Amino acid sequence: CCNLLFEELFNENSDLGFIKNITKNLFPLCTSADPVIARASLDCLSTLAQISDKIQQLYAPLISLIIDILCANINRLLTEQKQTKKGEVNESLVADHFYCLLDWLMCNSSHIMNNKNVASKLFDAIEQGLLGQTFDANVNANEKPRR
Repeated sequence: CCNLLFEELFNENSDLGFIKNITKNLFPLCTSADPVIARASLDCLSTLAQISDKIQQLYAPLISLIIDILCANINRLLTEQKQTKKGEVNESLVADHFYCLLDWLMCNSSHIMNNKNVASKLFDAIEQGLLGQTFDANVNANEKPRR
């Protein structure tokens, strides 16, 4: 899958529809119950970060979509764990998502930080990972966050 994406991205006549479809098919695999599949999908997305300049030239919204999906997955995984009250969270899967986010941030921080919506989702995911909750900006600053 990753090889197909690279070939298509560097093809003179890149098919954006094909690139979008392959990438979107990767997203659900990032949270697969099979850890090998989840890791391979996240590794593919991390590898794509290395050519984020090329992706930005061809289809910049894909970068925002990747960041959005990674952040949503982190939030969903941590929220599901909290709601089930089992205390069981696949820590390595969450960590792999954070490492993938870090790869994207290191390779394309300007695009991510200049997009308020994407940056906000990134910070929410980090906050959720660190605190186990997201901060509500509407809460009085003197109140302590609920856990």
